Amino acid sequence: MKKFTTLIVSLLLLGVAITLFVFLVTRITTFTTVIAKAKESSAAADMRDTALQNASALIADTAPARAELATFIVQNSDSIRIIDAVESAAKREKVTATIGSVTVLPTKWQYHEPVQVIVSARGSFATLARFAAALEALPEASRIENISLEASTNHSWFGRFTIDFVKEKSVTP
Repeated sequence: MKKFTTLIVSLLLLGVAITLFVFLVTRITTFTTVIAKAKESSAAADMRDTALQNASALIADTAPARAELATFIVQNSDSIRIIDAVESAAKREKVTATIGSVTVLPTKWQYHEPVQVIVSARGSFATLARFAAALEALPEASRIENISLEASTNHSWFGRFTIDFVKEKSVTP
C-alpha cells in the first residue's frame, strides 16, 4: 500500500500541476487577446487623432486662402449691389446703360450659383471703352464674359456687355 500511496500522491500532484498549467495558459491567452484588442483600439485612436490633427492643420493653413476666396462669392443679400455698381459705373463713365436681363444659370453646385447680367450701353467709343474698364475693375467678384461693340449713327456706339458673378444659393425653407 505504501508503494501505491506514493503513486497516488504523485498522480494527484501531476493532475493539480496539469490543471494549474491549463488554467495559467488560458489566462495568459485571454490577457494576450485583451492586450491585442487594446493595441488595435489604441492604433485606431492614434490614426483618428493623427487624421484630426492633419485636418486641423489643413484648416488652419488654408484659413487665409478660404477668407480670400470668400471675397469672390457674393452674398445672396448683396446681389443687387452688383447691379447698382454697374449702373454707377455707367453714370460715372457717362454712358446710357440698360440692364437687359439678370439670369441665374443652372448648376450642379450645392452652395453657390452663377449669375449672368446682360447690359446694353450707348455712348462714344471712348466712353464705352472706359465703361468696359470700369466693369472689369468692379470691387465685387465679377468678370466680363463677353463684350460686343458696334457703330451706330452720328459717331455713337452701341455695346452689349455680359457680366458673370457667383453668389450664394438662396435658402428655401
